[in-house]
Amino acid sequence: MAGNRQPINQPSNAPSTKVAGGGLAGAFIVLVVWILGLLHVAVPPEVASALTVIFSFATSYLVRERVPVAANNPNASDG
Repeated sequence: MAGNRQPINQPSNAPSTKVAGGGLAGAFIVLVVWILGLLHVAVPPEVASALTVIFSFATSYLVRERVPVAANNPNASDG
């Protein structure tokens, strides 16, 4: 079945909603770990890395892909 898959046509080079959500989740966890360090809460680097990966994956999995309005309306003009 995997051999029948076709790549989707991205309307732009901008990151998709899923990619942006995963990236923001990763950055958020890095900030949380940094703040915990300021509060003298020791977070081992391995745990910080694992939390970043887990939250990025979960966010990317849960966020729904959004289709641009122009892709929904084939009659929409560019100008």
